[in-house]
Amino acid sequence: MDLRIPSAFSGVAFVLLAACAAHPSAARKAAPPTEIAAASATEPTVVAAEPTVAPAESEKPVVAARPVAPVEVARSEAAPKEEPRAVAVDTAKASTAGDLLEWCPASGAMFRKTLEVRHYLDLANIHKSIDQGVGIDDSLSGQLATWEQLAWTERIDAVADGRVLGLVRRYDDLASGGTADLALPSPTGPRPRTMKQTDTCTSALIGHDVRFTWVPSEQSYGRLWEKLDGPEEFLRDIDFDLDLVSALPGHAVEAEQTWEIPIERVVAFLSPGGNRFFEPRNQDPFARTHRVGAGGEFAALLRAPTGQITATYRGRRTVEGLECGVIALHLEVRSSADRMSAFDSIKPPAEATEPRQLTACTVEVDCKANGEIVWDLEAKRARHYGLEGIETVTMRVSKQAVGADDKASTLHEVTRLEGTFKVDLVNADAPPPPADGTPGEKKN
Repeated sequence: MDLRIPSAFSGVAFVLLAACAAHPSAARKAAPPTEIAAASATEPTVVAAEPTVAPAESEKPVVAARPVAPVEVARSEAAPKEEPRAVAVDTAKASTAGDLLEWCPASGAMFRKTLEVRHYLDLANIHKSIDQGVGIDDSLSGQLATWEQLAWTERIDAVADGRVLGLVRRYDDLASGGTADLALPSPTGPRPRTMKQTDTCTSALIGHDVRFTWVPSEQSYGRLWEKLDGPEEFLRDIDFDLDLVSALPGHAVEAEQTWEIPIERVVAFLSPGGNRFFEPRNQDPFARTHRVGAGGEFAALLRAPTGQITATYRGRRTVEGLECGVIALHLEVRSSADRMSAFDSIKPPAEATEPRQLTACTVEVDCKANGEIVWDLEAKRARHYGLEGIETVTMRVSKQAVGADDKASTLHEVTRLEGTFKVDLVNADAPPPPADGTPGEKKN
C-alpha cells in the first residue's frame, strides 16, 4: 500500500507543510530542527521576544514525562462539580501550634493580578497510517514557542466569618500567540527546507466583568455577568480561583507538613482563571494546533484529570518586609479531551479541496511540575505563584474518505510534542480606580 500520505491530511500535527508537504515521507529528523525564533512582530508590544534557543538543559526538571493513553472524557454540565470549593478553616486545628493559611482579604480591597505562561515544545514524532496499516514516521522536525499574557482586576465585595462572600473580576487584557519553526529534508541537497508560522490571539472576555457570589447550599461560587453581558457558556468554564485557594489545607500547619490537593482542582495550578476563550487571527495549521491545546487553551484539556497534587508547607519567609508562608507544590497530571470542534473551526486554504472528512481529534497531556506559593499571612492572600515543569502533548487525528469503489479508508495521524512550560502569577495591590469606576460598579 502506498503510504505517501498527501499533505492535505495534516492533522493537528502540522500541515504546516502546505506547499512543501508533497515530499514523500522518509525517516524522521533527517535534518536538524531550526531554532525557536523570536516572537512575531504582530505580537503585543508588552510581550518580550522569545529566546533564540530552547531552555537550557539545567533549567529542565529532572523528571521525565511519558505519553499517556487516551482517556474518554465525559464533560459534566453541572457547574458546582467543576468549581473550586472555598476552604473552611477548622477552628479546632487552628488553635494548635503552626501557621494558619487562610483566604480572607479585607472587604473593599482591590488587586491587580497578572499571569504569564510560556510553553517550549519540540516536535518529537509524527506517525501516519491508513486504516490498521503499519504506517510511517514523517520526516518533519521543529519547535514551537507559545506565550500567554493576562491581566485582571478584582475587588472583594463582602467578607463574613472568615470567608469571602463576593468579588468582582474585570478582564483587563488577555493575549496569546506563538511561533512554529519547522524543517523538512530537501530532495535535492543537504540543506533542509525551512518554514515559519506564527499565531496571535485575542479574547472576547476583554472588558467584561464577572461577579462571583458564595452559595452556601452548593459550597461554591456562582457566576454572573456584571454590566456587560457575555455568552452564558463562558461562565461555565471560567474558574473562580486566582488566589490558589485550592492549595490551602483548611487548618494550621507546621513547617514540612504535607497534604494532598484534590486532582479536580488542577486547573487552578496549570491554567489559573480557567478558559481564556482565545480566538486566533490566522487560519493556518499552526494557529489550529495552538487552538486545540498544544501550548494554547490548556484548561480545555483538563476536563477529566488523573494523578496527584501534593503540597508541603516550607515555613515562613520575609518577602519585601512582609511575613509570608511558603507552600511548595508537586504535580503529576494526566488528562485527555475531545478537541474535534476546535480543530474543525480552522480550515487552512491548502485543505479547502481535501476530500477526507474529519472524524476524530483527541488531545492528551501528561505533565510533571514543581512550584511555590508565597502567602501573605497578615493580608490573608497569595502574593506570588510560580510553577515549572515538563509536558508531553499527544494529538490524534483521524479523517475518512470513500473511494470510487465505495470503500471507506481512514487516515490516522499521531503527533507527539515534548518540552517545558512555566507559569508565573503576581497578585499585587491595585492602583486607584479609573474615572469610569471600579470593577462591578455601575456608572451614574
